[in-house]
Amino acid sequence: MSMLTFGCAAAQSVQAPVRLGNNDTVVFFGDSITEQGGGENGYVTLFKTAVQAKLPEVKIVNAGVSGNKSTDLVSRVEKDVLSQQPAVAIIYIGINDVWHKRLFAGGGTSRENYETALTTLVQKFKANRIRPVLCTMTVIGELPDGQNPQDQDLSDYAETVRRVCGREQVVLIDLRKRFMETLAKRNPNRVSQGILTTDGVHLSTDGNKLVAAEMLKAFGL
Repeated sequence: MSMLTFGCAAAQSVQAPVRLGNNDTVVFFGDSITEQGGGENGYVTLFKTAVQAKLPEVKIVNAGVSGNKSTDLVSRVEKDVLSQQPAVAIIYIGINDVWHKRLFAGGGTSRENYETALTTLVQKFKANRIRPVLCTMTVIGELPDGQNPQDQDLSDYAETVRRVCGREQVVLIDLRKRFMETLAKRNPNRVSQGILTTDGVHLSTDGNKLVAAEMLKAFGL
């Protein structure tokens, strides 16, 4: 039995809703998708609005930095997350770990190093009594049926996220699965961008709404 199959079969990710108290802090930890999520119609803003309508004292921190990979998050976790003493940290990282393989010679992150980085973050959060939530990455191109050049790589890395969630028993928000399901229905003309993304990677208004909805669902909202 392969490690991948064993990892998926041996343990399932935690699916119980994440519960927040009124004075809790939530940190969004990621790359440019997270950074841009703090804009007017971004998913971080939509999440914040919905949560604070019920729990007005909850603090939302956007710790997204453009260009970051999983290894960058490990490098800045103390400064940007632990210092905030959050109750929950949402890790949404992986696009650049895959995308930069194609963009730059020697770029990106191996699956092994990606898994190590995610595991390091999760265990560090647990050690500091921070509840980690992991997200699978979304898309690099919106063509359905696995027709984008890096679809297989993205699916493999998403499986790594699922495996870490199962092994470490943390909540999974499977954004890649939801994006692929949505694009299969909403992209009959087989366009490469403009539905859930503006450029094949960064989120459109509808993409931000979908991500926010999936995250709110994980919090029982």
